[in-house]
Amino acid sequence: MPNARAQARARFIVTRKRSRNHHYVPKCIQRHFCGEGERLWYAERNKSGRFLEPEERNIRTTFREKDRNTILLNGQPSDIVEHSFFEKLDNYLGKTIPEIVDIISEGAAPEFSEIARLDFIYAIYESLRRSPDFFDIDEASKGEELVRGQLSKLDENKDSSTIEALQATLASRYELRKLGRDIRVRAAFGETELSEKIKLELKTLEVRWAISNAKHSFALPSSGCYRVGNGGSNGLSNENVEIWMPITPKISIVLLRDPNKRIPPLINVSRDLVRRMNEYATRNSRAIASHSGHLIYSLTGYSRH
Repeated sequence: MPNARAQARARFIVTRKRSRNHHYVPKCIQRHFCGEGERLWYAERNKSGRFLEPEERNIRTTFREKDRNTILLNGQPSDIVEHSFFEKLDNYLGKTIPEIVDIISEGAAPEFSEIARLDFIYAIYESLRRSPDFFDIDEASKGEELVRGQLSKLDENKDSSTIEALQATLASRYELRKLGRDIRVRAAFGETELSEKIKLELKTLEVRWAISNAKHSFALPSSGCYRVGNGGSNGLSNENVEIWMPITPKISIVLLRDPNKRIPPLINVSRDLVRRMNEYATRNSRAIASHSGHLIYSLTGYSRH
């Protein structure tokens, strides 16, 4: 007879409520940008692409999207990708980032073994590509494409019930979005790891730490990370590409290529560079946040009352 703990675990597996509000910038990162409590200044774009006026919000409601990582299992919505993939990623970042911040606050540079360095770089890249700013599709159109493809393969004399079901799906934008979302999430995270080509490119990157000692602070973009092409494309194949990931208002991870090891681990960056990076991040993000209301108002072009 199973013990009480096993019975409780079995009940949890059966009854656990499916998570639907999925953060694409994890709360463990957002907390470093909070002012009072778990609140930060936040602005997001409306459907026309214009930023709404900044407001102070709890991180429960920021950088999130309903069902962002939901897939379909046996035709039913499932949060298995959110729990089996992103929960592990967030736990890793939630443990690693505070350790890094503590080391840098003491004036030292974090050091990694080769395996730990690659794990860290892969985690940063996964943080980049989880954002809607990195990869998004018209989910309803993708779902419609799938259903129309299935309809074109059916013999209407033999599969009338299936045809009717597909036509009903075709008439529902909600159902089409669920199908399109399933395609997007599975393609990116549900069934495949990073390609070997991407891994080879990532292995050539070094980890550096940009430190702002001036009054200017890094803002937190909805992309979590952002890629800078330095005059070229922002793809990984560009030798000059950099990936920046602010982890506190004063510290940003920088991934770059430095084959001759000329760039020191800790880089003091000027207030002008911090401003340029913030403006670049804002232009390429659907939302932006900071502990500072003044900064967010400035970046989004609003005058604070």
